Amino acid sequence: LLAVLFGSLAVFVVYLIGRDMFSKRAGIYSAALFALSGYMLEFNFEMDIAAFFFALLSMYYFMRYIKSNGNKMLFYSMTFLAIAAMIKNIIAIFAPAFVLVWLYVHRKNLNGVIKKQGKTLILGILLALLIISPIFAYNYLTFKEKGTTDYYFSNILGIGETVHHGLQNKAWSLSRFVSIIKDRVSDLVRLDLVLLVFGLVGMVMGLKKRFVSSSLLILSALFLVLYLGGQTGSQNHYLWLPLILSIFAGYGLLVVGKRLNSPKIFKFMIAGIFVFVALSTVL
Repeated sequence: LLAVLFGSLAVFVVYLIGRDMFSKRAGIYSAALFALSGYMLEFNFEMDIAAFFFALLSMYYFMRYIKSNGNKMLFYSMTFLAIAAMIKNIIAIFAPAFVLVWLYVHRKNLNGVIKKQGKTLILGILLALLIISPIFAYNYLTFKEKGTTDYYFSNILGIGETVHHGLQNKAWSLSRFVSIIKDRVSDLVRLDLVLLVFGLVGMVMGLKKRFVSSSLLILSALFLVLYLGGQTGSQNHYLWLPLILSIFAGYGLLVVGKRLNSPKIFKFMIAGIFVFVALSTVL
C-alpha cells in the first residue's frame, strides 16, 4: 500500500520537475507517461519507490535552489535526501551527483558561496546525520549482539557479516554488470518502449536546454546503474530509471512534435502514443 502511495505522489513530483525544467505541457506528458509506466506498475512492490520519491523531491528543491540561490531550498534538498537515504541506504550514491553539480554551478565563485552558504551547509549536514542516525544505531546494536550489519556496512565498509544471505563479500563484477544491464534494458523495451525512446531523445535535447538540471538527473541514474549493475539485478532497485526517463520523455514528445510542423498531426500522434501506452500497460 505504501509503495502505491509513494508511487502516486511521485507522479506529481515528476510533473513539477518537468514543468520547471521545460514547460507545463512537458510536465503533464511526463507525469502521464510515468503514471502509465509498465515497469513501475510491475515492479513497484517494495519501499524503493518511497526512497526514490524523497530523492526526487530533494532534486526538485535542489533545482529550485540553483535557480534562486536560496539557502532554504538547499536546506530542504539536503533534508529530503537524508530521509531518502534513511529509507534505502543506496540513495547515498546520489550524493556525488549533487556535489558535482553544486561545484559546477559555483565554480567561478566557490569561496564566496561557501562563506555565504556555509551555515546552511553545516546545518543541513548536521540535520542529515541526525535523520540517518537510526541506521548507525541499528547496525551498531546488531553488530554488538549478532556480529551482523546491513549490506552496505558489511560489503562496502567491511564491518560485520551481512544479514542478506548469499551476498556475503559479493564484489562488483563487469560480467554481472553487462548481464544485468541487458536484462533491465530488455525489461524497459518490453514494458516501457515509448518511455525509453522518447526519454533518450529528451535527454539529448534536455542537456542543450537545461544542462545543469539535466546533468543532475542523468548523473544520478548513471551512478545508480554503474553500482547496482555489478551487484544485483533486482528489478525494484531500478525504479529510478522510469522516473528519470519519464521526465525527459515528456520533453522528448514536445521536441518531436515541433519537428512535425503540424499541430493536428501532433495531436493525433500524442493521442495514439498514449492509447498505445495505456493498452500496453493493461495488456
